[in-house]
Amino acid sequence: MTVAIIIIVSVLRVALLNKQAPIEVRFRAYYERSCTGRAWMRRFPAAEKEEIRAFLGIFIDAFDLDQKKKLAFSPDDRVIDIYRTMYPKNSLIDDMECERLVIECEEHYGIDITKHCSENATLGDIFNATRHRA
Repeated sequence: MTVAIIIIVSVLRVALLNKQAPIEVRFRAYYERSCTGRAWMRRFPAAEKEEIRAFLGIFIDAFDLDQKKKLAFSPDDRVIDIYRTMYPKNSLIDDMECERLVIECEEHYGIDITKHCSENATLGDIFNATRHRA
């Protein structure tokens, strides 16, 4: 009987730890921002708006976020921070968003962003790497 109670409590604990707030709540700090288009254009004045939007679209697809919110993300946003917003500390599993971003950049830009960007890379760092591909 005691073993059964311990198992039930353990299962409930794991279930509660993995329970997350809806994505809109977790990403409120990003989604409530005004458009970051100017920040992108200041950082990359030679880039076309369509080029920036296409890159952000790839990022949004990789992270399975709302396409309408792509300009809520700044060139200074670190990918790891966005990932941690999606998967808080107690999460046990992810959907391989970072790996999908790497694959998408390889397919669209022909570069391996893992060779051009550090673990603390910002979206701007990755965008810059896609613009300076060999």
